[in-house]
Amino acid sequence: MTEKLYFTFVIVARNAGKHLPNAFADFLAQDFPRDQLEFLFVDSLSDDDSLALAKEFKTAHKDINFTILTNPNRILASGWNVALQHAKGNILLRLDAHARIPPDFIRLNTENILKGHFITGGTLATTLPQETWPRFVGLANSCKFGASSAPFRKTGNNAEREVKTLAYAAYRREILTRWADTTNSCPAPKILKCTGACAKPDINFTAYQQ
Repeated sequence: MTEKLYFTFVIVARNAGKHLPNAFADFLAQDFPRDQLEFLFVDSLSDDDSLALAKEFKTAHKDINFTILTNPNRILASGWNVALQHAKGNILLRLDAHARIPPDFIRLNTENILKGHFITGGTLATTLPQETWPRFVGLANSCKFGASSAPFRKTGNNAEREVKTLAYAAYRREILTRWADTTNSCPAPKILKCTGACAKPDINFTAYQQ
């Protein structure tokens, strides 16, 4: 890496307590230098133990730059804007609490950004349902007739390529702040108005059907 960047990792959560232990474990397993990394946890007025778990994690891991924020509007887009108001990173990435990532996830995204890309990400490796109804949803999503046509859902193409949409992408800060409503004056702002994201085949994640 020739350019040293600071990475902001974001989870915006509401009532995600059952998923947070895995999310926190995946973050701890990242092979990225912790002195170049911050974790912003945005709680959207959860009714479960999400906030308590976040506080426990912060207490147990004082070596991590971990910040707990509140999203009073509850919806995801507003939570993104709360994170942007506090983020210090040159690169930002938001992950859903129910997603799982491998240990090289942050590092590979950063390396790809440093190649000159403004948005980068990978493909959905697997979809793992945990309960009966989500299992049916997962089966539907695994079929080309039931899933969307978004390239990040297709694992057959092993070439790095330009795409128009990505899940859990990493962004250079200027791409997000250019289009973000950091005042939260609008309940569901569009935070991105550009194309040309780079999908890299060796970056992948796992999604659990909720």
